[in-house]
This record gives sequence, structure tokens and C-alpha cells, in this order.
Amino acid sequence: MSGYLTESEAWREIARRIAEGEWNKAGLCAELCYLCVENLISGFMMCDMEDRINWHLDTRLGCWAYKPGEEPEARILAALWLALEAEEEA
Repeated sequence: MSGYLTESEAWREIARRIAEGEWNKAGLCAELCYLCVENLISGFMMCDMEDRINWHLDTRLGCWAYKPGEEPEARILAALWLALEAEEEA
């Protein structure tokens, strides 16, 4: 397990990928799945991170707060905000 990113590191990695155009344009939840498939985070961490996203989302929107591919800057800011939150709670 020592090879996994911390939650804060994972959020920063997602922000980096979006900023550099290396993301799938489907959203933060989908990026979490990619990190898990790449074995950068565990399945348990992915679930915890999805819970953090859902805590902030309006339940009427679900995972579709933005249309796929739109608002990369907002997604970067959201990922960085979530990284700071995770850091404070660690």
C-alpha cells in the first residue's frame, strides 16, 4: 500500500491532468476511476473521495455538475479545493 497517493496528492494529480489536457473530459469522478485503475489509489480511497465530491454537490445534479468537457478551470479549482480539505483532515 505504500505506493498509493494520499488523498491530497490524488486531488492535485487530477488538477494537474486537467490543466495539462491529460483528462478524459468526463469529470472528477471519472478521473478517480482512472487513478484507481492505474493503481495510484485504492478502491477504498476512491470511494472516500467520491463521498467528498458528493458532499459538495447539489443532489439534483449528481455527478454532472458540468457537461462533459466543459469548465476545465472550474474542475481544476474544485480538485485543488478538495486537496486542501483532505490535507486539513489528515
